[in-house]
Amino acid sequence: MTGEREQLAALPPAESTRPWAVRAWVARHESHLAEVRLWLVAVIVGMSVANPGLFNRYGFLLALVVAALSGWRSYRADMVVVATTAFVVWQTVSLTWAVNPEALNFVVTAAKTALMFLILRVAVSTRRQLRVVAGTFVAAAVLGVLRLFVDGYNYSAFSTIRYTIEGINANYLGYSLTAALGAAVLVWGTTTARKVRGLLIAAAVVVLVGAWLTGTRGAALGAAALAFWLVGSRILSRPPFRTLLVMAFLAAVAITSGVFDSALRAFDVGGRSTGDLSGRLVLWPAARELWTSSPLVGHGPKAMRYLGPLDMDAHSVFLEILSALGVVGLALFCWLVWATLFRGTASLGSSRRALLLGTFVCSTGPAYLTGSWEASPGAWMVLFLFSSIGILETESETESQVHTVRAKRPRIGTTGRSSFLVSRPQQHGRPAEHRVMPAEMDAAMHEWSLARREALGEGRGAFPPNG
Repeated sequence: MTGEREQLAALPPAESTRPWAVRAWVARHESHLAEVRLWLVAVIVGMSVANPGLFNRYGFLLALVVAALSGWRSYRADMVVVATTAFVVWQTVSLTWAVNPEALNFVVTAAKTALMFLILRVAVSTRRQLRVVAGTFVAAAVLGVLRLFVDGYNYSAFSTIRYTIEGINANYLGYSLTAALGAAVLVWGTTTARKVRGLLIAAAVVVLVGAWLTGTRGAALGAAALAFWLVGSRILSRPPFRTLLVMAFLAAVAITSGVFDSALRAFDVGGRSTGDLSGRLVLWPAARELWTSSPLVGHGPKAMRYLGPLDMDAHSVFLEILSALGVVGLALFCWLVWATLFRGTASLGSSRRALLLGTFVCSTGPAYLTGSWEASPGAWMVLFLFSSIGILETESETESQVHTVRAKRPRIGTTGRSSFLVSRPQQHGRPAEHRVMPAEMDAAMHEWSLARREALGEGRGAFPPNG
């Protein structure tokens, strides 16, 4: 009973507010509950790639289970929560002037997906958890490519044969596969195991083949941009992230303003050439016209599908949001992205952070700029993965702290306030030793213990203070 109460005392505030019987059960099974949470998150992320239909039907319910297992006290209203909530609230308010009768269905789906995003980013708090979840995204992409060969089908797009899976748009599949390449880079940064990295290389090759089979030009552009980014970052002493952001900004301005529409026709080459970038040079002017007719608040969600010429989205994140939610909606969306990727990852070292954020921009930028991607399950899940990269710095800091403390320990056998070994009874089948340290070393280890518990979010008395 005493041991059980000690476990209860070590529980975080999320569990400490529960009834005593529930807390006792949680204390006994916490490690198992953590694994259940982890794999539920992995399943949700995997469905966003392999089967977005299942994601829309069951993902929200699974996310609620994750939230229940995590405890409501685990969730705090940080800037990401505030920005995401503000964007969803504005979408909801826009229903009052929405022209599309199906706008309500879209807003409900968007709100559920945004809530899932907020739940999942709290559920992942360690390097291993991030590696498992991002690895599942990559594995689901490989599974999607295998499905292309097993039960996929092909269709003719002008003079090009494109492949996709039943129920999944070819462009969406291509964008998801390119995003999986970015997730593979993220997994690569969480481990040095040769077997894991070998599997990542093999998975990247499979994913590239699948992206090529979909015939999605935005996916091909994203894969090429990612390759150049990784090679350039390797050659240069520092990843040129600011240069990349400037290039992405100029591309966004060119598409949103339309000043280079005529010049963009020169890029419409190959077997899928239509003279208008597969309808984009028809959709973009229509979206600009809708926006200018209501620049501040737009015409409500999915206005382009109702008022546009081709019954399609604008195929550009900025034009789609401007035509639907106006300048207010675009400002809130940019705030959400900034809070998630830039403010939320500030703890990561500058070079590593620049490399990973550049990976995100390259692997998903073409999808955002030229496709219907911003509201898709895959877009939200990739945003969730890269919003968690601050974990890498948190754990590396705690690991470096323990190495520093160990390096400063006095050698055995010296005089004065040096430490010495005191034998202890054998525990768990192997001999145990306890180093008696000076007061300052003991305090340093205690500080590291507290930092380790906070960083991992799962300390349960495994790192008791010395003394």
